[in-house]
Amino acid sequence: MKKRVLSVKGWFILCLFICFTVASCKQQRKFYIDSFNGNDGLSGKSPEKAWQTLERVNKEIFHPGDSILFLCNGYWKGQLKPMGSGRPGLPIVIGSYGTGHLPVIDGAGITGVGVVNLHNQSFWEITWLEIINPAASEGDRRGVAITASDYGTANHFHLKNLIIHDISGIPGNGDEAKRTAGIYLATISDSVVPTRFHDILIEYCEIYNVDNQGIVTNNEIAVNDYPGSREWHQRKVTGLVIRNNLIHHISKNAMIIRLAEYGTIEHNLCYETALKTTGNTMFSRSASGTVFQYNEAFLNRSPDYDGSMYDPDLNSPGTIWRHSFSHHNSHGLVWFCTTKNDRDIEVYNNISLNDKGSLVYFNYEFSGAEVRHNIFYIKEGLSPVLIRERPGVPHRYRFDHNTVINQSRETSLSLDPDPENIQQRAFSSNILKGFPLVNNLPGLFQDHSPEKPPIPGVYEIHDLIFDQLPETIPLTRPIGLVNGRPVTRHELDREIRRCRAMTLHNYFSLKIPEKNSRTAFTRPDSIEAVIEKEAWKNISCIKLIESLFEKNNIPFPSGLMHSVELLPYINHRRQWQAGQGKTVYGPLRFNEKQLFDYLFALASIELQDHLFSTNEKITDQMVSDYFDRHRKRIGWTRYKSYKDYQTRIIEEMKKDFFNDFLAEEMKKISIQYIPPEN
Repeated sequence: MKKRVLSVKGWFILCLFICFTVASCKQQRKFYIDSFNGNDGLSGKSPEKAWQTLERVNKEIFHPGDSILFLCNGYWKGQLKPMGSGRPGLPIVIGSYGTGHLPVIDGAGITGVGVVNLHNQSFWEITWLEIINPAASEGDRRGVAITASDYGTANHFHLKNLIIHDISGIPGNGDEAKRTAGIYLATISDSVVPTRFHDILIEYCEIYNVDNQGIVTNNEIAVNDYPGSREWHQRKVTGLVIRNNLIHHISKNAMIIRLAEYGTIEHNLCYETALKTTGNTMFSRSASGTVFQYNEAFLNRSPDYDGSMYDPDLNSPGTIWRHSFSHHNSHGLVWFCTTKNDRDIEVYNNISLNDKGSLVYFNYEFSGAEVRHNIFYIKEGLSPVLIRERPGVPHRYRFDHNTVINQSRETSLSLDPDPENIQQRAFSSNILKGFPLVNNLPGLFQDHSPEKPPIPGVYEIHDLIFDQLPETIPLTRPIGLVNGRPVTRHELDREIRRCRAMTLHNYFSLKIPEKNSRTAFTRPDSIEAVIEKEAWKNISCIKLIESLFEKNNIPFPSGLMHSVELLPYINHRRQWQAGQGKTVYGPLRFNEKQLFDYLFALASIELQDHLFSTNEKITDQMVSDYFDRHRKRIGWTRYKSYKDYQTRIIEEMKKDFFNDFLAEEMKKISIQYIPPEN
């Protein structure tokens, strides 16, 4: 066999490659930051020589491959705005080191920027941080802000495993309010150099207690360019993936996805949205070919219009909305706020369970949409509109192979009388089981059976989330009792994790001066003791609700009671199902707090309904009086009478009744601590 010998040129290229690789390795530095024992006068290049403050980090220009690592359990006030950019294969990484709770970065009310802020930079990855920015009043605030001005293409921003919460932005529908968010990605200026974003990944983040939105992509100069135009290509977002996130307790939208080309929004769980104003849970704007799939959304509380899970908004041609689960929302599955040129919009293989309002609303004009192979479950007592058309606005759509399971005599259609023949509808192969619809249109359903099959529960639709889990679950020894109900160490740790960041914020803002922060964890009245006290308050409320299930003979979900023990089985099951090609709604894995909160939100729906129905018999006078007392709520002022929006008002009455009931019961709480075994 003839041996191959490298030429002189080949050896030269090989040597250059080796030298380049060695040089790259040398450039990959690690910087450590310790909020209590660090020293800004040191090098920061080892845990023993860690820096202390964000100000020191912000002075450094970081190089490709560098890592900025914050110590677990640490706490910093202010803004993190590091300088520099990475390069392909060598991003700059912000993360954590050590064990314990995530490092907390507290914006302490700063405005006009993100708590973590990158501007005109590229190739960054941000992971394993907890970010807050609470304030006594609303303001222009964001958790993470990634912006660019006359920069060109801002490349590669990966945000993973972040917890972002208590961002005191601006509730509302104005442009300023829409720029306050948990995660905000935007072009600020592009008049000199066309500027856009590429390779954006947001995954396994939890975003909650945020005004105004969860995740936003934006261009502050213009978002109305039509997909395919020269201007749109200069501003579009490419390589966008948002997956496996939890977004809840948001004042408006969970997500606004603008300017995305072929983006993927999947396996996200969104609930308790539109808490302070109107808004669909997830919507696109000037986006093309973007896919929303395997998401779950419930408890959208919009007080007026919008309030659906999905919204193909203005300029959204070719967007796809599929394999998702909408339930218990103010409105239903999809709300079309499109433009005339929008076509090839597909909505299929989704489930709507006990949604209210308009389940499918054809609002603004569009040129082509298909709503097919969806299932709508409607329980007794609801009065939704299956299909609503905005009168006088042209729509061209197909509604076929959908199944409606209807147990309500008040489910209706609201179609345009269409005197000018501008509606181009096509209905085929739809099935109705149960009561006929009010104002039904002949030909809408190919098959109608009076049989009323039972409405499935959420767990059943999830393909039995607890299926094939262990029959016996090892229980841990309790550390205390709340009204006689056991509390385990796992439960206490979960609540410590929940309240830690905000307790730190309150402690260092009100209790002791900053100069004494190093001793805060060793004092007799240490912050750890304060955090644990707050955690016990949370547990007391949870145990109270557990007892309410028992008193009212409502089965308490086993997943709630044993969420810690079941967590590894549930995560494994969800990931295995997805790997087998089965439909899995929402994230493929949870942490214990996230799983508990999700199951708790589901259980509370049933408990609120039961308590309200058994303790209060709803009369027209009660609804009318409640409406008159709360007329100033956003959206209600446009109604002349409570009868215009009775279903939504009753939902608000249930919430208020439930909260008042809990407040009274909390006065009766008794806590008993169990000493540890020797």
